[in-house]
Amino acid sequence: MQIKIAVSTEIIKKYNKNFKKCIGSGRLSLALRQDYMENLAKVQREIGFEYIRGHGIFHDDTGVYREEIKVGATPVVTLERPLFNFKNILKIIDNLLSVGIKPFVEFGFMPEQMAAGDKTIFWWKGNVTEPKNISLWVKLIKNFLQTAADYYGIDEVKKWYFEVWNEPCVDFWQPVSGNREEEYHKLYKATAEAVKSICPDLKVGGPATQGQGVDWVSRFIEFCASQNIRPDFISHHVYTGYDRRFEGEFCYMEHVPPSDAVEKFKQISDIAEKNEFPLHITEWNTSYSCIDPIHDTAFNAAYVAYILTHADDLANSYSYWVFSDVFEEADIPRALFHGGFGLLTENGIRKPVFHAFAFANRLKENILRLDDICCVTIDNFGNISMLLFNPVAGQGKDINAKIEIPCKFDEVIVSVQKVDEKNGNAYEVWKTLGRPRYPKRDVMEIVKRAQYPSVDVYRLKSDEGKAKVFTTLPANGIQLIEVTKLTDYTDDYQGLKPVNA
Repeated sequence: MQIKIAVSTEIIKKYNKNFKKCIGSGRLSLALRQDYMENLAKVQREIGFEYIRGHGIFHDDTGVYREEIKVGATPVVTLERPLFNFKNILKIIDNLLSVGIKPFVEFGFMPEQMAAGDKTIFWWKGNVTEPKNISLWVKLIKNFLQTAADYYGIDEVKKWYFEVWNEPCVDFWQPVSGNREEEYHKLYKATAEAVKSICPDLKVGGPATQGQGVDWVSRFIEFCASQNIRPDFISHHVYTGYDRRFEGEFCYMEHVPPSDAVEKFKQISDIAEKNEFPLHITEWNTSYSCIDPIHDTAFNAAYVAYILTHADDLANSYSYWVFSDVFEEADIPRALFHGGFGLLTENGIRKPVFHAFAFANRLKENILRLDDICCVTIDNFGNISMLLFNPVAGQGKDINAKIEIPCKFDEVIVSVQKVDEKNGNAYEVWKTLGRPRYPKRDVMEIVKRAQYPSVDVYRLKSDEGKAKVFTTLPANGIQLIEVTKLTDYTDDYQGLKPVNA
């Protein structure tokens, strides 16, 4: 397919890169692992997120709450009063802060010995019932926040965000004593008041709903207004998959078009804007299953690139779920590529979708053109960066594009980085190698070399104030094209002459 893309000099709007405000994580105790921290350090070096959010800060593997202590075969020791222990949580937060990322704290799940019931979610059994006594939960929140304020200083903690629970509209919240929504409202009210009692400037919000709970959001706002506990922000989740099917080790879904995905963002954005609340999309992705092969594909990268450029001004933050396949909701990962949510595999291999984020991170601050194929940006000096994307479910056609962009320089350098089915795609190479579950070292070296985009660089002279760039964008491909002023230092070298001329 042949197309011409003519770019004017008029700035349409700013590109804020709100996707960088937050990124998702596996349960937070994983931050005590070396591979998790190595992967997080990598995404921080190459993309750089401000906040990170994950489940399970109060899960029992952090050791946060005990009424009884069990040691080996000895009898259970019942304590005279409950013991709050934030030692591991402080280690987790220390590790996060050490790579320049702050916690976006999701309060959950329920410590086992505090819980009213035994219903759990995930392989690691996060308890999703209400507290047996709300006063215990309030003490947990207050003790945690006061400990954090004493340890890090209140000015640091005031920079964090606190979200009450995760997706209470579905099975992540299964109260045993009453109506799901009513019990969540009780939990939110008690939690928000506990947060504000430590410091009124701490930021707390919810309801952390997803697609099935859009209608919860307006009722949540109404409830908070009736209780005079105005949230500091509204949070919600967006996934584009539907018609979930399990086959063996995997899960497969159909997906709405990327433009419809952006409409999901806009639907909740309109509610937040109408009620004058900041909006944080604290989870988003294509499939909502961590064993769906779509996450490893070039299609996912092209689909996500569309969202990164089209949804940017619809939320104060939108947090991709998640940064790494060091993630264990559906049991221990069973292969190098297994459909995990991550931008990176467990051992740090960049997936195609990683490059969608890295390319978007290279875009400039002013958008000149935004459509179904490209986002063209310019900085205040006239340098151009454009992200191209061609998401196609099933069979698709290549796009042969002639791009005419404004150019104030006589000669420029054009750099084209490509990720598609054949370039920058370690997943496809791994498949070609026979999908080894446990790749040997020599095989892993081949996979590692395949993770990087291909790069074309050439000089180009402008023509009547325009630079004319030609490229072929394959189906499910993404490309980062950067056009910058040429500064030639060749004449600085004395005695330089062509070699093998």
